[in-house]
Amino acid sequence: MITVFGNSLPLPTELPFLANVWGSFLATVLAWVVIALAVYLAFTYVLRWLSRRISGEIDDVIIAILRKPLVALIIVFGTLNSFEVFELPKDTIAIIERIVNTALILILAYLVWRLVHDVVVYYGEALARKTKSRVDDVVVPLVNLFGPIVVILAAMGTILTIWGIDIGAVLAGAGIGALVLGFALQDTLGNMFSGIALLADAPFRTNDLIVLPDGKICQVTRISLRVTELYYLNEHSTIYVPNRDLANAMVVNITKPTVDLKVSIPVGVEYGSDLSDIRDTLENIARAHPNVLGEIEKKLPLLQKRIKSLADHKERERYATMENKLKEEQALDKRIADLVQALRAMARAVHEKESGGLDRRELKELCDAHLEPISSQVASTIEQMKAWVEIDDPWVTDDGERAIVRGRWEEANAHLHSKWEALKKASTLPSGEQEMRLDDMTNTFADWIASGYKSMPEPWKEPEVNFEKFAASCINLRLDFYVDDIRLEHFERQGRVVTEIAEEIHREIGAKMPFPQVEVRLKPKD
Repeated sequence: MITVFGNSLPLPTELPFLANVWGSFLATVLAWVVIALAVYLAFTYVLRWLSRRISGEIDDVIIAILRKPLVALIIVFGTLNSFEVFELPKDTIAIIERIVNTALILILAYLVWRLVHDVVVYYGEALARKTKSRVDDVVVPLVNLFGPIVVILAAMGTILTIWGIDIGAVLAGAGIGALVLGFALQDTLGNMFSGIALLADAPFRTNDLIVLPDGKICQVTRISLRVTELYYLNEHSTIYVPNRDLANAMVVNITKPTVDLKVSIPVGVEYGSDLSDIRDTLENIARAHPNVLGEIEKKLPLLQKRIKSLADHKERERYATMENKLKEEQALDKRIADLVQALRAMARAVHEKESGGLDRRELKELCDAHLEPISSQVASTIEQMKAWVEIDDPWVTDDGERAIVRGRWEEANAHLHSKWEALKKASTLPSGEQEMRLDDMTNTFADWIASGYKSMPEPWKEPEVNFEKFAASCINLRLDFYVDDIRLEHFERQGRVVTEIAEEIHREIGAKMPFPQVEVRLKPKD
């Protein structure tokens, strides 16, 4: 007879030499090996086969992470359990238990950190890129930085307790060491806390364009807890700025609140010119450019006239493509405006009904009158956005940049869909706190569509000519306009648009732009 897991089992007549304590030990070890092998095969084949029939990849990642640590845990625990068949001294058993428990703690610590790093951090970073919230942008880097420290400290503290070591004395010594390290690493720690402040306050985000105090225009490529990585446009180089320097400096974010940028071109015209005619000409020159913001209804006739005047076939094709793209954008803006108007109407209806709470009948009326029509409008807006994005900007020729542009609008569509589904769910089955806030939630969603989804045309961004001063030989005017997206064309769109408009100004009114004149009087010699 041998003993396995506390049960006595008969032995075959051919194996009488195993009828002892060592035979029970080997049988118990073999049983645990079989259990570990069964778990390994289950994770490797059965659970893997099942997870691949479920959409998404997170379950596959978790199964891959759990497989080996769980097998190791079973083997370590099985080793401890196998030694119970021996009548060992209590001191020896205590040492074996401490060794096994230490191994278990280390394996569990490794398992916890793998789950945090490969699941929480990895998918948290992906979520942070897709959401407008700043919470995940702050929390994920902090978890990535301090997560292993917390796991290691917790594991070490537990292990020290297992071995009977006074944690209080260790913590006191660690406190003195931390104080010394704090003085030695004060610059590094200062940069880390400044990095946390930059992530929390969000003066800029990844891919924003900022102007440093020395005038350099840079793109933010990465914000870490110690340094911020910037791409310097003029020199095509990377700059690493300590976070403390950025946190204490005045930084201009030129991609906020929107990615368009105001540009001014000074124009001098001779005295005697018809200023009203000059003003209309300058404004129409800017308005006719497809990359200048302006009311599309006013822009299209001028753009069509401009296309007819172009001699270069390639340039004419580019402008014709932009004409089609602007028509799709005009249809998109109309759908967005209608959707916002429908949401405002829904918010007013909810406000009227929500006094005293919404009963089932009122929720049904709300669904029939507003939710279903707006769902259709959301779907058509998303489809119109896809049609607009499908026409590539002809001046964005790099495939990588085109993919980035499409990705931005795909994310916007995903946000629109998810936000509407959340509002629709809240409007169909509102919770206690949501029931009295549905009108505010609806208005907040409408506000986001008008600004966060896609910026709508604003009358004050129309091209405009302003008077500056009467100069010695001319009248100084200033043409102000907005370039649509300064991030495009590898950040060179602004320069191209300004150059093309300046060339067109020179063609249209060059004869009325006088040379500087200086009157020189010679004093006769006595």
